[in-house]
Amino acid sequence: MEDFELELDEVVIADEITTDKTQVALSLEGNDHVANLVDNYRWFKDGLDAYRTGVAIALARNKSEIDLPPVTNKKTKYSVSSLDPDGRLRDLIVTFRPELEQKPYSASEWLAEIGLSIIREELDGGKLLSEILLGSENLDAQSS
Repeated sequence: MEDFELELDEVVIADEITTDKTQVALSLEGNDHVANLVDNYRWFKDGLDAYRTGVAIALARNKSEIDLPPVTNKKTKYSVSSLDPDGRLRDLIVTFRPELEQKPYSASEWLAEIGLSIIREELDGGKLLSEILLGSENLDAQSS
């Protein structure tokens, strides 16, 4: 019997392969926030817009995953292909938080949870959506 040697061009270590989510989920509370914003306040055409806005609010306010209380009962809500068909949400996340580049859609889940909670709380407290989106300090500066 002859000995033979295998040549491997490249070895890929599984730990080095990073894959991000293809579906994003929200907690029951997050789903309730989306439904409230779409159905009651009617500020958003659909839940996808509310989710994206929640992410943007959390990023603009420099929120971190530690700002989110423990989340349970998460249910798959949107496919990434529907949520971010052109990659702009991913770009937004990575622009504000470059350290999230490897898994921006995983990060979008906690960003959306935090942002949706902020929007809901502030709308319920009597703020206008424009005040929430721009921040009260920006509106005060514009009116001066």
